[in-house]
Amino acid sequence: MYCDGIAHCKDYSDEPPGCTVCNRTFYGYVDRTYELEVPAPPASPLAGPPPVPHHPLYVLETSPWEGLKCLLSFSAFGTSHGDIVQITFLEFHVGHFNQAADEDAGVGGCDGDHMTIEEPKLPTRGGRWCGEGSGLNVYYSETNTVVVTLQAASTTQGEYFDNPLKFKIRYKFLQREQAIVRYGGGGLEKYRGELVQNSGCSRMFQGCRSRMCRIQSPNFPGLYPRNLTCYYLVKALPNASPNLVPFVTLSQDNDRLIHIGRQGNGGGVSPESRLRQDQDCIAPEDFLLIFDGGSMGSPPLAKICGSSTLPNITSKSPEMLLVFHSTASGLMNHHPNLVNGFEFKVNIQYVEQSPRLSSTFECLHILKSFGLTRGNVLSPAYAVPSNTSCSYHFQGRKGEIVWMSLTKYHRARKRNVLLNHTSCRNRLAIYDGDHLDSQAGTSHLLAEFCEDQQPPICVRSKQKES
Repeated sequence: MYCDGIAHCKDYSDEPPGCTVCNRTFYGYVDRTYELEVPAPPASPLAGPPPVPHHPLYVLETSPWEGLKCLLSFSAFGTSHGDIVQITFLEFHVGHFNQAADEDAGVGGCDGDHMTIEEPKLPTRGGRWCGEGSGLNVYYSETNTVVVTLQAASTTQGEYFDNPLKFKIRYKFLQREQAIVRYGGGGLEKYRGELVQNSGCSRMFQGCRSRMCRIQSPNFPGLYPRNLTCYYLVKALPNASPNLVPFVTLSQDNDRLIHIGRQGNGGGVSPESRLRQDQDCIAPEDFLLIFDGGSMGSPPLAKICGSSTLPNITSKSPEMLLVFHSTASGLMNHHPNLVNGFEFKVNIQYVEQSPRLSSTFECLHILKSFGLTRGNVLSPAYAVPSNTSCSYHFQGRKGEIVWMSLTKYHRARKRNVLLNHTSCRNRLAIYDGDHLDSQAGTSHLLAEFCEDQQPPICVRSKQKES
């Protein structure tokens, strides 16, 4: 290894006087692992001039007391030299992370010493990492070249012992077929969408009924970049039959394949962590938005962060938009049993629309007895946003009455429901009469079930008729 303080060559050509690992490009062979360490810059002369180091591995822009700016480039040249770069951060302590960061104002977080990771073949992102790292932090490149930049100011003699720079990495070069978690393998290739030109991370998905579509965070399954917003658009292709309605379903049943992590102090994630939603994703926080449609003006279905499985989220329209955002600054504190980022399964289904079921506006269904006097009614196959009301209006002919029984009723429990003083936030109400017609005034409430109240379930209806 060049300039690692150990002479591997008899002529000392790998350890020339005054050598430095900074401002160099590193490459290597597949199936080999290399290590690299950058020492801290010398302390400032406030307590007297520092001793001259025996092995100065730092790059000085002007004088020895103005700190450090160190550029490390890693390139995979293809074939036996690999296609992508893997960097594992063994030791990381660069400056301090400001927990009281005001991300909206663009200050705080990593406003002092920091590290950046950029890929020259992608748009510049400008995100930063700082603070003291913990856990397993691995970066997998999307392209064949990665540039890591360390920016550290000089410290006083006393400060050096309180906040020394620690930076040690292990890097290797992988061939594309070795990255099976990202790309798949064994004849099961993952389709990651078409990259939108000049976006760096936004992708378009089509044809997901016939191929294995996977929506992945940038640089999956490793560290995703900071200061990033990515758009993922899924479009269902038109179906030849007008009676078939396309739905887009998003899911993930593996709880180790989602980690949209909190990046403040104490933000380490354990396998027992849960998936948080909506107001639980507090800024500054990385989050994912899901929309029922192809734009951010479409109805929002969910805002999520954290780690857990993702139950089926199905759009009502033939398109679904996901928007992923990461904050400008972050800590390296990733739990070793989880990936960093996310991978979601995408499935397209074409459902036959019942001629008896019509929808006049959002989640209002009208069922008429003309032609068919009995049947089954299910809750929407698609997801509905928070604070949505769904109504089912049964209309019979003159002389008919409506008889119904519930065979299954399940509502997901809402966290902290006791802390909210709003009564009956989740409600099932059954009316006799045309409750939707405000002019009629003939309906009255037959039954109401709130929160955890369970309505009567007809057990006999679940048994097969003899």
